[in-house]
Amino acid sequence: MKKTGISVILLILSLSCFAAEYKEAPFLPLSPFILGQGGAFTADPGGYYSLFYNPAGYVNEEGQGLILPAASFWMYTNPGDSLCTNWSDAQAAVDFYDAQMKKGGYGYGGSIGAAFIDGGFGLGATLMVDSLFHGDRLAPAMDGYLNATFGLTAGYAFTLDFENSSLSLGFNLRPLYRINAILSSSDAEQIMNDFIDTVYDPSLNYDFFSSINSVPAVHGISVGFDAGAILDLGSLKIGLSIRDIGRTVFLYKASTIGNILSGLSSFQADTGSPVAGDLYYIPMNVSIGASWNIDFGVKKIFDPTVVLDIQDIVEAAVDNMSFWTLLHAGVNCRFFEGTFNVQAGINQGYLTFGMGAKASFAEFNAALFTRELGRNFGDIPNTGLAFDLILRF
Repeated sequence: MKKTGISVILLILSLSCFAAEYKEAPFLPLSPFILGQGGAFTADPGGYYSLFYNPAGYVNEEGQGLILPAASFWMYTNPGDSLCTNWSDAQAAVDFYDAQMKKGGYGYGGSIGAAFIDGGFGLGATLMVDSLFHGDRLAPAMDGYLNATFGLTAGYAFTLDFENSSLSLGFNLRPLYRINAILSSSDAEQIMNDFIDTVYDPSLNYDFFSSINSVPAVHGISVGFDAGAILDLGSLKIGLSIRDIGRTVFLYKASTIGNILSGLSSFQADTGSPVAGDLYYIPMNVSIGASWNIDFGVKKIFDPTVVLDIQDIVEAAVDNMSFWTLLHAGVNCRFFEGTFNVQAGINQGYLTFGMGAKASFAEFNAALFTRELGRNFGDIPNTGLAFDLILRF
């Protein structure tokens, strides 16, 4: 324990001495409810996904209780192209995959977790996996990633009441363990070629792990901190979220995916050699948002809320990203006291749509979305579908 503490201190003191810096993806399972309304969730968070967006949402009575499980699945693919593909024709199927990778990328992801949110406390455990393949397989010029992250979240929020308003403040502590493989062109091509060959000939009995076991990867731990605030003015709420305060730095070791998984199966999480000279981190994300609940006098039947976020302000300025990549806006319409909901929004300049159903103990949501993977609107539009199922006790 003492040795680990010394290592962490030395890491913090020497951040400026690293030869190269690599920005990691945030620990943020995709929520179809949030994506459906354009990705905005800063000012009116609640329930399971407040663990990842704004800890001040722990005081929101909606979504509180024991959540077990919260399961989500997403795929990066254009459903319109999929419906127009003749899947009985092997060449047509291969052409579909190649077209998706060239456009904005093709891949899958999912998460499963459990949480307890009540009395201002937020406690959760989540496993998330994600993958994406992008580029021209035949050029060849491809890239992509494969990663898996397990995270624990512990947070607390409280409310300060004023005469005509209230201010909620929340904080998170989040230990993470991540396996991350940034795929070289040759690795990405090999994995997809094996997959494509099996589309041509299913008798090949394609084994996904046989293609990725030799892929170089890093794995290790980090600890992140979040803070958030929500000013409640009645029908209008204003939110602030600061995720991964200061940036969340990983202590990584380098190995291969096969060796890492083999080590984990034997309860040996220290497989590989320490990564020296490079810095891997999740950038700090500062976001502001607003939500406006519009009362037409029939809230039990029709209850709309307009939401607006400006997200990732600091990184957008550092990377000189366009304003569209920061913008998230939408509307969520609840019907019959929230039994059904429909969303529409603009996510980084692209239209999104979502819908869901909710009972006292369960909710299901689905969304069609597009996100921007480049710096500017139109650079790398990545379209996908997302679904989730949440059970609450």
